[in-house]
Amino acid sequence: MITVRCGSCSASFKAKDELAGRRGKCPSCGAEIQVPAASAGAAPAAPRPTQPSAARAAAPGAPAGARTGAVVKSGAARASRAPGAVGAGGGRHPARRGGKGKQPMGKGARIGLITVVVVVVAGVIAYFASRPGEPTGTFALGLDHIRAGRLSDAQAAFEAVLSTDEMYEEAQVRLADVRQQLAAQEAQRELRHASEAFEVIKSVQKSYVDRDGKGYMDPDYVPNTRYVLKRCKEYLERWPTAANVAEVKQIQARYANVTSLDTPPTEADVRAEWKFRLLGKNPNMRKVMEAIDDFATRVPDKADVAAELRAELQAFNVQQWGMVLEDLRKRGKLEPGAEEWQDVAAEILQYHELLEGVPGLTPPPASVELLKRAQAGG
Repeated sequence: MITVRCGSCSASFKAKDELAGRRGKCPSCGAEIQVPAASAGAAPAAPRPTQPSAARAAAPGAPAGARTGAVVKSGAARASRAPGAVGAGGGRHPARRGGKGKQPMGKGARIGLITVVVVVVAGVIAYFASRPGEPTGTFALGLDHIRAGRLSDAQAAFEAVLSTDEMYEEAQVRLADVRQQLAAQEAQRELRHASEAFEVIKSVQKSYVDRDGKGYMDPDYVPNTRYVLKRCKEYLERWPTAANVAEVKQIQARYANVTSLDTPPTEADVRAEWKFRLLGKNPNMRKVMEAIDDFATRVPDKADVAAELRAELQAFNVQQWGMVLEDLRKRGKLEPGAEEWQDVAAEILQYHELLEGVPGLTPPPASVELLKRAQAGG
C-alpha cells in the first residue's frame, strides 16, 4: 500500500500499489493529486477475486480520468476504514463527507476582523453622538408657539433662553425672525385701523354734520361737528403718513369755524361722543370715560354732571353684559349637557377686554364667575 498525502488539505490515506503514478481527486477536499511511485522492493498486492476492481466498476465508456478518479476514491475509502489509517479519526484534519474540510481562521485574520468591527461600531456611535437631539426647554417651547401661530408667546420664550444655553445662538436667529413677523403684522393692523378710522370720520360727517346741507339745523350740530374734529385730530396724530391724511386735513379746515377743541367741552359734547363711541358690537367705553374725565377736569363746577355720566356708563356696562349672556343662551351655548365652554370663555373674555384700562368700570361678578366656570370646562 502507498501512503498518499494531499498537498491542499494535508489529509493522508492509503492507495493500492497498482495505482502508483496515477492522478485523481482527494477524497477529502476534492483537489487533484497524484499517487507517488511505490517504494523499491515492495511486492504488488495480489488482486482479490471476490471484489471487482474499481477500474472495472467504472463505466466501460467512461474517460480514463473518470476511471482513475474512481479508482483513487475506492482505494481511499478502504484505506480510511483500516485501523490506524490516517484520516480515520486520528488524522490532523479528518475528512468530511461530500465537501471540503473547513480551514481554521488564522490569528491575523481574526485580529483584522475584530479591528473592522470595532471601527464600524465606533463610527456609528460617533455619528449618532454628533447629531443634535430634540430641542428642550424654553427654546422648544418657542418652536411650539410658532407652530401654533402664537408669535408673541414665541418671542417671550426665545427671549428667555439664557446665553449659556447651547441653543442660544439659534434662539437669537429665531427671535429676530419672530420680531420681524410681529412688526409686519402690526403694520398691517395699523393700516386697517387707519382705514376704519377714516371711514368713521366720513360717515359721521355725511350722516350727522352735513346731512345734505341741512346738518346745521340739528340741535346737536355743534357737538357732532366737535366729535368729527376730535376724530380728525386723533387720526393725524396716530397716522401722520397715512394715505388719507390730505383729505382729513381738508375736513378739519372745513369745520374749524364751527367749533374748537380748545374750548372746554359741554355735557352735550360728551353725550355726542357717547353716542358715536358706543355704537356697534364692540363699544369703546374707555374713550367715553376719557371724555367724561376731561369734562370733569375742564369744567370743575359740573362735578355732579360728571358723576351722573359715570353712573350711566356703569349701567351701560351691566346692560352690555346682559346682552352677552342673553346671546349665549339664545345660541344654546349654556344648555345643560351641550355647553361649549371654550366658546363661552372666549366671548366673556372679549367682553372683559372692553373694560381694560377703564377707571371706575369693573366686570359684573356674574361674568367673572361664569368665566371661571367656562375656563374650568364647566
